Amino acid sequence: MALQTVVPQNIDQDGLVVVHTGSLSTSNNYIIRNDGKMFIRVVNGGGSPAVTTIVTRNSVAGNAIADRVVSVAAGTEQNIGPFPPSVFNDSNGDVDVSFDFITSVTLASLHLGNP
Repeated sequence: MALQTVVPQNIDQDGLVVVHTGSLSTSNNYIIRNDGKMFIRVVNGGGSPAVTTIVTRNSVAGNAIADRVVSVAAGTEQNIGPFPPSVFNDSNGDVDVSFDFITSVTLASLHLGNP
């Protein structure tokens, strides 16, 4: 598994033209800085659902918290998040996202307000 950094794009009062990644890989995990105001946009232009997994890093009362798994239907786009840092962040303050299907799937990371 290779780690690929995705830089959040800041949405402010002037608006934002969102830039999506291309060429996603099922063998990569995508690492995104998270302060609790970040969410991701997954666009699935392919012919099958794209299962998006957001890894949880923490536990409650010693019990692991299940990863967040979201199926993005073929031909749709979905905004996912925000992600509470106490549940999703790793020790570097990042969220870890992966995909099981990437044909015609793109990813954007969006941040609300000033970082």
